[in-house]
Amino acid sequence: GFNTTTIGALPLETAQTTNETWGFRLHDRSWKSSRRLIQELAGAAGRGANYLLNVGPRPDGTIPEPSLAQLDTIGAWMRRNGASIHGTRRGPLSPRPWGVTTQKGDTVYVHLLEGSDRVVALPTLPRRVVRASLLETGEAVTVTATPDAITLALPRRDPASPDQVIALVLGR
Repeated sequence: GFNTTTIGALPLETAQTTNETWGFRLHDRSWKSSRRLIQELAGAAGRGANYLLNVGPRPDGTIPEPSLAQLDTIGAWMRRNGASIHGTRRGPLSPRPWGVTTQKGDTVYVHLLEGSDRVVALPTLPRRVVRASLLETGEAVTVTATPDAITLALPRRDPASPDQVIALVLGR
């Protein structure tokens, strides 16, 4: 029943819509940007939550063009960065002003959702970083470790990018 402690073990879920309504509404033209939806997806993954995205179909069952465009953009992003979402769990760092982390096996994915800094400092991780690269391109990222922090020297970021994902491979 609901009067047990096991309900707290259920996974978190974040539910969102592509505009402002859960169903089709002819006059709702408040379409959310694909950037925002991608950042919400990565943010949910970094918090250990599932992400449910509702698309309200028209009365004839077709999907509105703005929703199709959003889904195309999200799909393109996922083809390049999906490894940082699919099959991952919340990462070892709590959410930060710059974004979140996810983890799968020995790889920690750093999702830089905000900012354009070329250098990002992270708290130390449980194990040392043996390799770091941009997930999308494979371009190497320079890592400098001190006893108190890990510093990532990043290549220039495309300002239109909703999420710059860095893959950190941890040693054993």
